[in-house]
Amino acid sequence: MVGIRKFDEAKLIKDAMRTFWARGAAATTMADLAMATGVQRGSLYNAYGDRETLLIAALDLYATRWRAQAVQALTDPEPEAAVAGFLQVHTDRMADPGNPPGCLMTEVSMELADLSEAVAQRVAMHFQQTEDALQAYFEAAQGRGALHPPLQPRPSARFVVATSRGMAVMHKAHGGRIDVVEDVAASASLLFRRPR
Repeated sequence: MVGIRKFDEAKLIKDAMRTFWARGAAATTMADLAMATGVQRGSLYNAYGDRETLLIAALDLYATRWRAQAVQALTDPEPEAAVAGFLQVHTDRMADPGNPPGCLMTEVSMELADLSEAVAQRVAMHFQQTEDALQAYFEAAQGRGALHPPLQPRPSARFVVATSRGMAVMHKAHGGRIDVVEDVAASASLLFRRPR
């Protein structure tokens, strides 16, 4: 019957995600995606229309998987520990030898000049959702007196997002050295320590 997909869509998106992550969004071709997924190019075009649609699906999967874990780490009432936990999720992802270096979302954000407005909007949306979750955490911390002045919720959230993105860049730039990432994460979390 025409129109029935004869492949595991969840596996295909996961394989596409890893391919975009390892090769870069702009450099990944439909031929690369066909090879990585085991699905012929014609079938990919029929199912998704273009490479951009697959990239957006890959970004959504990546964000759903990793943001959920990072946001779950924001449970400690002390901001220093919560930020350390949030950044540890990113560190663990980068330390996993089964993952490509860096971060797919960060890499795509650095390639936006070569990508479409739809991709740019999707990346911005995912960054904003992470920032919003962090801001909500910091607002609650401020309300219970745990976020010490002069720290404020929105700038603190943006700082943590920027730190996690910078960690990914450093990880890739330093050939996957995890000690560089660990040093950045440890220093960043110290900024949220309550004065004694």
